[in-house]
Amino acid sequence: MSIFSKKEKIPELPRAPTLPRMSPEIPKEHLLPTLSSPKDSSIGNQLVKSAVTDDETDNAERYIEHQEDQEGSKKEIFVKLEKFKQAQKTFSKMKEKMIEIEALVNKANQLNEKEKTELTTWEKELHDIKLNMNEVDASIFNQL
Repeated sequence: MSIFSKKEKIPELPRAPTLPRMSPEIPKEHLLPTLSSPKDSSIGNQLVKSAVTDDETDNAERYIEHQEDQEGSKKEIFVKLEKFKQAQKTFSKMKEKMIEIEALVNKANQLNEKEKTELTTWEKELHDIKLNMNEVDASIFNQL
């Protein structure tokens, strides 16, 4: 009698229950928590990038920022000093670009006002020409 000669019958497993169909809208309790503002998400994105790209053995100085989370309790965020300085430079460049954009918008507004003034002048001149033509028509050509 060998060990492999017996054929055991494998019991049948019961069917798995079917899950109910979900509506297209996902209930809020099933969603992941969101950050309170776009500013918070950019900080989170920067932290994730630095966590992935930086070497943990690097012992550079760190800047600590206190930030309140959604419950109002404070939490600390550690940022490498180089990253903080880089962010400062980027922010100053953004300020410069905003000043340039503001100047361009002001110039465009001035041009727009100038165009409106010229169009108003042209409309007035056209109206005066029409009046003169109507007078000439009434005094000369309608008397024939």
